Amino acid sequence: MAANRGQDFISVQRRAVRKIWDGLHELLAAQDEWSGGDYLNTLPPGSGDNAGITAAFVGSAVFDTANALATALTSGHKTNLVRLL
Repeated sequence: MAANRGQDFISVQRRAVRKIWDGLHELLAAQDEWSGGDYLNTLPPGSGDNAGITAAFVGSAVFDTANALATALTSGHKTNLVRLL
């Protein structure tokens, strides 16, 4: 493997890790707004590009999936990601 390709590969993976890290933390931060805004009961149904997206779908991603990912990170995977940030 050419040295430049190797460095390019590392850079691409670091960008991917940054997206995961930032995305997860954005979802976790959204939990406060979700709860404070009572979005399960007040979030309007999606329209336009968001058509078909319900409050329950959003809540599942913001809480269930984000919390599951955060739990996986606490079991040792966080170190794997942080090394590439």
